Amino acid sequence: MLFILYVVLALAVLGVLPYIVFAVKRLCLAARLRAVCRKKGYTLTPLKRFWWLDTVKSGSPACKIETADIGYAVKIIGTVFRRKHLRFYDGTHYAVRSLRFETHMTAKAAGYTYKEKEPYRFSKVETENTVYPVILLHPAPTTISAKRADSNGEKAATPSYLTPKTDPPLRDELLQNGDFTGEGYVYTADAFLSHL
Repeated sequence: MLFILYVVLALAVLGVLPYIVFAVKRLCLAARLRAVCRKKGYTLTPLKRFWWLDTVKSGSPACKIETADIGYAVKIIGTVFRRKHLRFYDGTHYAVRSLRFETHMTAKAAGYTYKEKEPYRFSKVETENTVYPVILLHPAPTTISAKRADSNGEKAATPSYLTPKTDPPLRDELLQNGDFTGEGYVYTADAFLSHL
């Protein structure tokens, strides 16, 4: 009986471990953001409690960073498991699909199941300067794309920091650092810290 209890406890710890790693990575990101802002004399202001645990669904940005000439409204999103394809459909819908067991054939056959989200309210962030909307990916998924209404259906170039195993769906554009999703500019954590 005691052996079964230990096995169940071990399985529970293994199930929760990715979420603990996710939270620790986000805390490290918060510390890095604060350190860069302190070093450069910028002001970092959290806009909600536990801002470093921000999610895709939440509409409000996590924090704002004010420099001498520009303000950044930062929305932090990411995936617990890295082998994901995050796709923005429009301001109120997105999809996350696992790439772990995906092959070329299943990528074409499997559709996306869209989830609802709140539109990101970057314009409500008040700063003395122009607000620059940033969607910060941490931990970054393997692939991030956005549906483009004006896309001609050609394959998008694979960003240098992403290595998707499948072709993007038609009318999708794979996004790189600094690309606009329709709501904000996408950056990985390292790229954004370098940008600051």
